[in-house]
Amino acid sequence: MRMRLAAAAVPLLLLMTPAFAAADELAELRAELEQTKALVQKLETRLAAVEASSTAEKPAETPASAEAVAANPGGSAASANAFNPAISVVLQGSYNAYSRNPDDAVISGFVLGDEAGPPGEGFSLGESEVNLSANIDTMFYGSLTTALADDGDGGTEISLEEAFIETLALPYGAKIRAGRMFPVLGYLNEIHSHADAFVDRPLPYRAYFGGDNYADDGVQLSLILPTDLYAEVGGGAFRGTGFPAAGADNSGNGSQTLFARIGGDIGASRSWLAGVSYLHAKAVDGVNGDLSFNGVSEVYIADGKYTWSPNGNMANEFLVLQGEYFRGRNNGKYNDLAYNEDSAGWYAQAVYKFHPQWKVGYRLARMNAPDVPAAFIGTALDNDGHNPLTQSLVLEFDNSEFSSLRLQYTRDESGPLSDNVGVLLYTISMGAHGAHKY
Repeated sequence: MRMRLAAAAVPLLLLMTPAFAAADELAELRAELEQTKALVQKLETRLAAVEASSTAEKPAETPASAEAVAANPGGSAASANAFNPAISVVLQGSYNAYSRNPDDAVISGFVLGDEAGPPGEGFSLGESEVNLSANIDTMFYGSLTTALADDGDGGTEISLEEAFIETLALPYGAKIRAGRMFPVLGYLNEIHSHADAFVDRPLPYRAYFGGDNYADDGVQLSLILPTDLYAEVGGGAFRGTGFPAAGADNSGNGSQTLFARIGGDIGASRSWLAGVSYLHAKAVDGVNGDLSFNGVSEVYIADGKYTWSPNGNMANEFLVLQGEYFRGRNNGKYNDLAYNEDSAGWYAQAVYKFHPQWKVGYRLARMNAPDVPAAFIGTALDNDGHNPLTQSLVLEFDNSEFSSLRLQYTRDESGPLSDNVGVLLYTISMGAHGAHKY
């Protein structure tokens, strides 16, 4: 009997063995698949960071059609795109409410640029942008951005924000940008304001760069280093017309910049970026209100950013921690009176996306006002014994990546008298708008 049972069991075992082997192999394949997915996600995150930092707001190249190649058999494929640029439009509008007159806004101890003041009370058109960009050929990319804004008197002010060319094929990760641009200065300067996480720029940007981006005409060179981590260094030379520079001295080289930044991934869900930068700006008869400055302004900046998102998927949930520290110095003369003072400022912010369409954020910003010499008591350089401070809360609803509504409340203590500010802002993007800087 036992012999007959053993004989019957042998075929059964032979049938079951492949099943167990198949189950084990399936489990191994599933584990390898999960590992591969995590690796791909990590590589995509690193690639996106490098691409975004090397070409901020640049749309992808449009391949030439077969008809275009046939019509131009001797030319490059990219030349067909030269007459078909990517066009994008950004529309913005807001409703602004203040507890004090916004025309009286100041930052104690600082002379401000023309764009540092808040928008008027009530409905405001805000600033709209029109951008044209294209890969000109295999060597160059070009971009032009114009801004349209309410001039405050019922008219429209048109200004040229950026108009530059940029190399595409230099060796060793080198890149040259020439024309009018927002150079690399800290983290936010090269980003257009409509892509910010908050309605307005942080307090140090208002104090040191006039409330908007530092923009100037010149050339910037950058180099991506051959390291395991993302590492980039660079600098630029500029005419010297953007605040705090002024006058564009006879050399036509009134300001210079330097920067370095490094970043990387921590697993598949976390990444970081840190940098330092420097601005040396010369002013010749820089007029701000009743004061005229002749001298040099220097700004040193350290910035950092940490991003968490599950498996690198920022479409559904993320947390971004970001901050910058500024150190400034003015060395020269105001109204022919010597002025050599240091100042400092910083901001820190957190933005949490808790739903694919909803974000919430908090920002704290502070300035350490410079000392005021006796000769400047009662002027805009008088800090009134006050160090400016602002706190902001923002709630954002994104119907899609092309439309958003932001509601922001700010407790503004940048002057001796505090203000409560409420803003409802809409931002609409139309056309081919490329990814923003990481």
